[in-house]
Amino acid sequence: MAKILVATDLTPRADRAISRAFVLAREHGADLTVLHVIDGDLPEVIAKRMRSEVGTYLARICKGNKGADTVNWSAQIEAGSPETAIASCAKDLPADLVVLGLHRPRSVLDKMRTATLEHIVRNCGQPVLLAALPAEQPYQTVLAAVDFTPASTAAIATVQHWAPKAKIHAFHAVYTGLGRVGSRDTDHAMARAILSETRTVCDAWMDRNGMLGDIDPPEIIEGALGSVYDRKQLELKPQIIALGAHARHGLAHWVLGGFARNLIRDPPCDLLITKPD
Repeated sequence: MAKILVATDLTPRADRAISRAFVLAREHGADLTVLHVIDGDLPEVIAKRMRSEVGTYLARICKGNKGADTVNWSAQIEAGSPETAIASCAKDLPADLVVLGLHRPRSVLDKMRTATLEHIVRNCGQPVLLAALPAEQPYQTVLAAVDFTPASTAAIATVQHWAPKAKIHAFHAVYTGLGRVGSRDTDHAMARAILSETRTVCDAWMDRNGMLGDIDPPEIIEGALGSVYDRKQLELKPQIIALGAHARHGLAHWVLGGFARNLIRDPPCDLLITKPD
């Protein structure tokens, strides 16, 4: 049976993560653990009282979710830092998915908030779902940025599993550095060659992973990743974005360090980040 771990800091926006976790647990028949991490440096008498009060609060929040009586859920309270406690709990369960909520943006603490979420994503070996939208319905539209690496393969497979009825719109941005395709004859020929080679790599990736019959081929678009993503996000208005996380050199590291970090800071919708096996 699948296991989902949702972590909450007890803020109202974190309730969206709990609601989404309950929706996914119902859809997939998964066990659900609701985790809150308290300060590990608190005096024992205060920590004991907090555990009791937080446990009561979590029970009330969880029971208030639609269909909660059909989900096998439990509340868990750990002491320590969120970065380590969440990853440790996810490993011990072991969880198949970790769901996190977002804090209200605050300019002074924004960098700290982003660093905390990024640390959790990096520390967890499991896919991490950042829940930004109210969980009003199952996912219908997925936007996936792919680069034909094992991380992209894992991202597609993960979102197919957790959102099986959603339409997946995958794209690959190709930055040729030659300006708009067709602006000059030479640039046009070079860009066409680069795009043609990219399509060949894309076809081989899909054939190699047996995904050709499951999703439409990724759209190959000339342009910088950020600008291409912005256009697709406005066009499709997805409920969830799927990304593969990398911890490698070169382009893959840049995607994690720039593109994914910006999305973690201010996601327009839910964000699912998956690491390759």
